[in-house]
Formats: sequence, structure tokens, C-alpha cells
Amino acid sequence: MSKSNTVAEVKILKELHKVPGLMAQFGQNAALRRLRHAKQVLLVEDQLLSRRMMQQFLSRFTVVSEAVNVRSGLEHYLRHAPDIVFLDID
Repeated sequence: MSKSNTVAEVKILKELHKVPGLMAQFGQNAALRRLRHAKQVLLVEDQLLSRRMMQQFLSRFTVVSEAVNVRSGLEHYLRHAPDIVFLDID
């Protein structure tokens, strides 16, 4: 990981901490994970075709939500506390 990526990630985290109640909401949603009947999956992928193929495959088994970049993926993760995350790291 390059230094610029690390700086960008830190900046995103600082911005997300400014959203009122986001971290508390994460804690509540994470605690509710064990009560879910279906596993929730977050798919973070910037390529539309890849995202659609994965979503179509995974939707047979579970509830799938999508994000197109790391920032929206992280925000979604903190808001909804999914059970599984598929993250494109390319």
C-alpha cells in the first residue's frame, strides 16, 4: 500500500467519524447480526459488469447490497453491519 492510499483512507475515516451517530448505529446493527435469518452481503466493486455478475450469483443465497467505491462501501458497512463483505482491491 502506498503512502497516498494510507492518507486517503485516514481522510475517509475522519470524515465518516463526523457523521452524527454513525459509530453508535454500527454497534447496534453489529449486535443484531445473530438475529438475522439471512446473511447480508456487501459487494464493493467499481466495475459494473463484475458487480452485476456477483450480485446475480449471490442473490440466490442471501441479501446483497452494493457499493461502487471504498468510501460508500465503508459508510454502508458502518450503517448496516453486513455479515460478509466482498471487496475489490484492484
